[in-house]
Amino acid sequence: LAMGSPGSTPDNRDSAAGLVHIYSYDGTTTTQVGGDIEGSGVDQGLGKQVVYMEYGGNTLVMALTQTGIVEVFRSAGNSNWLNSFTTPQDEIYTQLQLGINQVTGKFTAALGYTTCGILIPLPCLIDGETGHVKLLENGQNLNTWNEEVDLEFSSALNNGGMALGFALNTNVIVAGIPGSNDSGFANSGRVQVYRRSGN
Repeated sequence: LAMGSPGSTPDNRDSAAGLVHIYSYDGTTTTQVGGDIEGSGVDQGLGKQVVYMEYGGNTLVMALTQTGIVEVFRSAGNSNWLNSFTTPQDEIYTQLQLGINQVTGKFTAALGYTTCGILIPLPCLIDGETGHVKLLENGQNLNTWNEEVDLEFSSALNNGGMALGFALNTNVIVAGIPGSNDSGFANSGRVQVYRRSGN
């Protein structure tokens, strides 16, 4: 279980920096895995959304901050978590998902963001946002993540946000768009499914 607390103020840390806790359950007892993962800045709000995954001897936690930054942490043993990757501060994301491409054996991250006609992740000030999903896959190590593809939704979000999911070894991406008006009814929503070619 991955639990985020974006409004928390860790000990000896900045106000509302945020916390992430990871727990395991053996059928009887719940135990925290590793130590606390702490945010690093005032009002950063680490833990707005959290995903956790184990594969190939690696344990990863991917967390979204209130400011739209995505951070990736890997288990370093001895109850420690190391920050292995952080998205640029000028890119603002709203959703994330993490999966495993079992063909390549690599982690794949889906990062959702919105635009207003410009091809960088920035929020809109008015309705009519267009949704995007950027797919990243780790390189030779977990400190490097390479962009694989950037998908654009065919319908506007209308500030309704989005939800992301993976299927079939991360080659199928499902995007829910609750604010879509494409059916002719306000905020009736829609779901779009994308398939990546190749591995």
